[in-house]
Amino acid sequence: AGAEVVVGDRPDPRVLDLLGDALLARRRVTFRYRSMERDAEETRTVEPWGLFFLAGRWYLAARDPSRGEGRAGLRNFRVSRVVDA
Repeated sequence: AGAEVVVGDRPDPRVLDLLGDALLARRRVTFRYRSMERDAEETRTVEPWGLFFLAGRWYLAARDPSRGEGRAGLRNFRVSRVVDA
């Protein structure tokens, strides 16, 4: 028996492309992000480190300088929650 693929919420393909381009160019990217906890949008400027697919969803691994240095600034963002990148 094969592994079942779970299809989660799908990100905007244009946002996924833009994040991939920023990652390859090693450039910061600014976007609005809908948080899960507060159900509010917040503008973020981050340094992309990678894109990964986990449990049927795309995520952006990035350093958010506004959140501090070192591990404190490392964040994972669900790409389907990224708006207006």
